[in-house]
Amino acid sequence: MEMLRRWLQRDRHRQGSVEHPIDEMMARVVKVAPRLRMAHRYKQRLAGPLQICLEYVEELVAGLPAPLDASISIWASNSLIRTFFSSPGEMAAAFGRSAELRTFFDESPDAQEAYAVLGMDMEAHGRFGCAQDGEVARTDVLQTVVNFSDHQVRICARTLAGLRQDIVRRMVDQLAIEGLARITAEQGRREVLERERALLLTRWHLLERRGAGVRSILDSRMEIDRGKLVRLQQELEANERDLYRLGLRTQALDRQIECMVEVFRNPAAFLHVWGRSMRVSLMNVVLQRGSTEAGETVEFQMARVPGDPARERAFTLVRFSRADLPPAPNSLQEAARWLN
Repeated sequence: MEMLRRWLQRDRHRQGSVEHPIDEMMARVVKVAPRLRMAHRYKQRLAGPLQICLEYVEELVAGLPAPLDASISIWASNSLIRTFFSSPGEMAAAFGRSAELRTFFDESPDAQEAYAVLGMDMEAHGRFGCAQDGEVARTDVLQTVVNFSDHQVRICARTLAGLRQDIVRRMVDQLAIEGLARITAEQGRREVLERERALLLTRWHLLERRGAGVRSILDSRMEIDRGKLVRLQQELEANERDLYRLGLRTQALDRQIECMVEVFRNPAAFLHVWGRSMRVSLMNVVLQRGSTEAGETVEFQMARVPGDPARERAFTLVRFSRADLPPAPNSLQEAARWLN
């Protein structure tokens, strides 16, 4: 870890970048969850877990491969680009749809290229196709085909170092959002338990009254159901235990801090990045080990992003040229095309 930290520091110095101070990350967290500012000593309580989180995400980002040259002109000669995009036109359209990429070039008129993150959904499905089995061509071979869709370019920067810094910030933001989701879930759970407790107490009192007073002596129909009372007592006790685990309402801010601390202390449980490698044919058919069919090995990254539900996305860092950005679509022409 120390060697990695020194490497990161040298890289930042060469790229003219700055480190991510804890105060900057703290500001981003409380922007997501402003009520944390009201908690006692919130900065001191978050600083340590944030440091753990920051070291983890910086290590992830430092391990990402060098950016891919995403030039339209090299689509035919680059196996990875061909795997991601079925044609040069699809590739140009995907980058052309990125409002963030267009905004970057509009606001940086002297920049001739941008470093960005290309994210995609990856789907693998089976089909029957043709394959060579020795000297025999078979048409009933079950094959796995991979398709990439929903191409998104949302993060852009002038330099690779700047892009890596922005990715780190976005990861910290995502973990803060996960912490906020847990806080909200706890608040919702508390409200449900309190409503449930009120209903249980009401039922309890009604059953008790059926066995109290003179009427219960004179009217046999008012005999109390002891079994129901026992079940209600058990439900009330379970409800009380659940509320106790959530703490008092006066301790709500402390619980919110604890929710954030739990997430930042265990970032690997929520954010995970790993490399994926596969050998594919020109038609994106996954070739099994030992296959003699023509194909190339492609390598890219996968990320598991927390949420409801959590998602897995393929991604790669790219370098994209301003010259390859297609003209902005004319909204009137687009509307006419859809109407026709």
